[in-house]
Amino acid sequence: MPEEVIATLLAQNTAQQALIAGLQARIAELERRLGLNSGDSGKLPSSDGLTKKPARVSSLRELQALVEIEKEDWARKMQRLLRRACHATNLAREQGMPLSSRLIALFERCYDTILAEGLVFHEAQPALLRAAGKGKGRGRQPRRVGHNLLSRLSGRKPDVLRFRSDPGVPFTNNLAERDGGMLEPRSGSRLRQKISGGFRSESGAADFGVIRSLLSTAKKQGRDMLQTLTANQNRLIADLRVG
Repeated sequence: MPEEVIATLLAQNTAQQALIAGLQARIAELERRLGLNSGDSGKLPSSDGLTKKPARVSSLRELQALVEIEKEDWARKMQRLLRRACHATNLAREQGMPLSSRLIALFERCYDTILAEGLVFHEAQPALLRAAGKGKGRGRQPRRVGHNLLSRLSGRKPDVLRFRSDPGVPFTNNLAERDGGMLEPRSGSRLRQKISGGFRSESGAADFGVIRSLLSTAKKQGRDMLQTLTANQNRLIADLRVG
């Protein structure tokens, strides 16, 4: 009798290990996609992964702020261009086709034209004064928010427009941010970190990440989450789809 119990426990342990391995692969895929995100306007998406806090304000939101607050016309044009490029890309994928090379070239020309217009606008503005007591004339001349965004959009053009050619790169990182958001401490919410968003150990955080990834995948694939949690582990890992 004890031998049968031990054998059963070993079989269950093996099944659980297989399930965990599959879910860890899913997490690795989510991390890869987050690293490729076009909405992250900081470090190159291919290099930052999860080692850097995801951008809290996407390029589209920054453009919206420039339109509403600074009234910069180039920002309005860039915002409209990116949304049109996203719409055209989605229409092409719905038909099972990549975006045509003609449209890709057109979007790139428009992108470059809008960047040039924005740079001309900012270079014509009066220079900003340094804050008193800071820098003493050393370092880069301070620039406006719109000028900094233009520099990022120019230097990281392939990453900003990558969503057109790579189906694995979403136009925004909304889903990735929501999936990983609970694992990321928020400033000014110490109580939440200690009670509902904190972990006493690294293994506890890892277990939470596995379970949350499983539930997120189940929801996106139209599965019943309760049935997913109670399903046969071997059957579940065989049915799990990544992507």
